[in-house]
Amino acid sequence: MPIRRTTIVLALAAGNALAQDDQPDVVEALPTDPLRLEEPIRRGPEIPVVESRDDFFALNRRDQTIYGRTQREPVTILAGFGYNYTGSADLDRGGDFSVNRLTSEFGLSIKVSDDADLIIVTEPSAAFYDFENAEGILPFAPGVGEPIEEAYEVPLRLVYRVDKADGWSWFVGGSVVYAGEPGVEFEDAVYGDGFAAASWWVNDNLRLGFGVRGGIGLDGDPTVFPFPVIEWYPTERFSLVTSGRGISAGYEIGAWRLSVDATLITPEYGLDDDGPLPGGSFRERRFPVAFGVSYSPAPRFNVTGRIGAAVAGEIQFFDAGGGEVADESLDPVVFAGVEISLRF
Repeated sequence: MPIRRTTIVLALAAGNALAQDDQPDVVEALPTDPLRLEEPIRRGPEIPVVESRDDFFALNRRDQTIYGRTQREPVTILAGFGYNYTGSADLDRGGDFSVNRLTSEFGLSIKVSDDADLIIVTEPSAAFYDFENAEGILPFAPGVGEPIEEAYEVPLRLVYRVDKADGWSWFVGGSVVYAGEPGVEFEDAVYGDGFAAASWWVNDNLRLGFGVRGGIGLDGDPTVFPFPVIEWYPTERFSLVTSGRGISAGYEIGAWRLSVDATLITPEYGLDDDGPLPGGSFRERRFPVAFGVSYSPAPRFNVTGRIGAAVAGEIQFFDAGGGEVADESLDPVVFAGVEISLRF
């Protein structure tokens, strides 16, 4: 099973603000999906003294995150909404198709101890496929021009994350996902996976680590996917961060963040029992590379827009036994999206 949007689409983040009214409204990003891009978390032996917003912003990044971590609330509510569009891709057997996708995020980040958090998240999404003149896409069913039209995904993810005072961080978690067309049998649309990673702050600007994700997809094949954990902050404004899904290079200017992001997205869905592949599944692989602009006028609110290209792609159809029956490589197409995230 490849890395997916449900984790993946990992960050989810739990927002945390200062509890006292006379202190600055500061949010520390705690990853609800640890495979998503995230802010660093590290503690030192002393908690910085902060009595105003100016005091907070005078701190270096390491001390900002130390202070934000200690001030996080017992429970943080997560919410988010998004939309993305993947442009029309030509098919080798004739025709083309495009995708419109709606995404959302709802969850809780619960403070278990000074070091640990339990994160419970779901990310319901809907995908709408628009096939045009694609009657040859399934060789065994030449009259079928729309092999999939709409599909829905509802994952449930649990993550336990620990951030130790000595510089080590680790997390472990798992997901159960329901994903399929309307009319699919429940057992043909459920899959799951697990993941874990550990990392260490080498210095105040660099964190290194390693993780692994594994599971069984709708086609029935097991997959293990290792990934590096790298966070590098060579300057106060610039960052280079990897995750289980890709890499992001960003530059911050006040409330704005400019970025170049490359992310692997591979949703898969169980197919309708009344369709040409009853009990089968569909998988879409995409690798968007996009320029992003994020604006955060308040610590608990963020909006991000992205535009670029899905530079590589593939779609696959599998029968009820997990055998591949159709495969199409996709040329680069336009990719654009917008996301809004809220923390309470």
